[in-house]
Amino acid sequence: MVAGVGKSTSPAGRADAISQASARDTPQSYQPPTHNQAIVAPKQLNNRPKDENIPPEKNMNPNNQKNNTTSQYPMQQFQSTGPAEPAKLNDTIVTEVSLELNVNDGAFTRTVCALPQNLDALGIGTLLTDSNLQLQSPQDIISIQTPPAAEKILIRGNFSSGNRKQPAKLSSGAVPASYLFQLADDLQNSCHLWGQTGCVHATALSDGQKSMLFIEDVARYNAFDKLIGKAFLEGVTLSDKFLIMMGRLTGGIVKRAAAVGLGMLVSRSAVTSLAIDLGKQHNITIVGFLRGNRMNVYNEGNWKIGGEG
Repeated sequence: MVAGVGKSTSPAGRADAISQASARDTPQSYQPPTHNQAIVAPKQLNNRPKDENIPPEKNMNPNNQKNNTTSQYPMQQFQSTGPAEPAKLNDTIVTEVSLELNVNDGAFTRTVCALPQNLDALGIGTLLTDSNLQLQSPQDIISIQTPPAAEKILIRGNFSSGNRKQPAKLSSGAVPASYLFQLADDLQNSCHLWGQTGCVHATALSDGQKSMLFIEDVARYNAFDKLIGKAFLEGVTLSDKFLIMMGRLTGGIVKRAAAVGLGMLVSRSAVTSLAIDLGKQHNITIVGFLRGNRMNVYNEGNWKIGGEG
């Protein structure tokens, strides 16, 4: 267990600590337009720092603003206090599309509702985490087509099928607690779509010294699968990596981690009982509520967390 990380001495103390952590995390993340604001451009509504204001080593996603991931939608905003008539405003809404994933002419199909970004990685990641098709290397892939070139995510490859095998060895390592606190801050500072819309999940892959890859999506499972698919396509091995995410850490995420060989999962949010139980079963280190100056280590498995950096 990390020094300084543990349960409060009383339920009231623990609830107060979680409340304070939530209060620190939420107000700075997403500020919707208010009744007394005029209709303005999305960047003026966004209180997150712009890309150019984040040091390069802290910015996991420098090209995010170049992607067509949001739209402006008119709305009427009612408030409990103020004028009786609603304010007419524009709101920045994240883009979500429904697409069919089709592998080898129907050998594997899945309907996905996702952010239209990194769709090739989403397709490959889904195969790696949630199918009975075996991918050994990027050379097994013949072609990937995604919109607008195709109406679906179409993948063709030399994939074998059969019962899924668990990795022979999960990733392992040691990481200072101080690095995890810094990584959590870097992750939040890179979540520009969350700052604009309050409507995405973010994940990042790290080797314990630096962040390697960053992904956002409207669904936590999509964000996980995209990250794994992107690592696979770019030849990034997982044997010495762990994953950090913004959203809740659930049993389904732990199952995916076990399938691809990740030995530690870290979340800024809450952890479910099934996530902890499966983490113990697979010897996966489970960390939750990594916010501000505290975190909860529920299971210290393949990855060890130290008190010094």
